[in-house]
Amino acid sequence: MKIMIIGYASTGKAKLASLFSDKYQLTQLNMEDIIYDENRVKQPKKLSYQQLNRFLRKNENWVINGNYSSCQFLERAEQASLIIVLKFNRFTCLKNAYQARKTKNQGWMKWLLYSGRNKYRQQKFNHLIKRHPDKVCVIKNQKQLDDYLLKLGISPQNNK
Repeated sequence: MKIMIIGYASTGKAKLASLFSDKYQLTQLNMEDIIYDENRVKQPKKLSYQQLNRFLRKNENWVINGNYSSCQFLERAEQASLIIVLKFNRFTCLKNAYQARKTKNQGWMKWLLYSGRNKYRQQKFNHLIKRHPDKVCVIKNQKQLDDYLLKLGISPQNNK
C-alpha cells in the first residue's frame, strides 16, 4: 500500500499520515523532512530528490504527506495506490493553525488564507484528481474525514 496525502496547510496531513502508518504498518515520510534541514533551511533540490528516491526504493509500503510539487509530485502520485487530497475551507485551516502554533504572524496568516491556496496549487490538485480519478479521495471537511476514517476502522478521535 502506498498512500500520498496532500492538501492545504493546517488540514492535518501529518496526523492523518501517522494514523495510516500505525494502522497499516507503513513507513511514513513527511516531505518537510527532506525539503528542509534540521535548522529549517531549504535544502538543494538535488539533495531532496536523492533522499526521496532513496526512500521510495527502500520502502515497498509507505505513506507520504506534504505537497512540495517541486519534488517529484507527479512521480509520487504515479506510484501511490491511494491519493488523499485534504481541501478544507480556509477558516477551518486557520482555526487548526491557531490551535497548533504559537507564532501567529501576519505574513504567515496571509499565506495560510490566500497565498497557500493560489491558482497554481489548485490547478495542481485538480490535475491530479483528473489524472487519477480511480485512486483519489477528496475530503473537504472534518466530518467527511471522520466518516472516511470510521469506514477504514480508524477512530476519528485519534485525529483530533
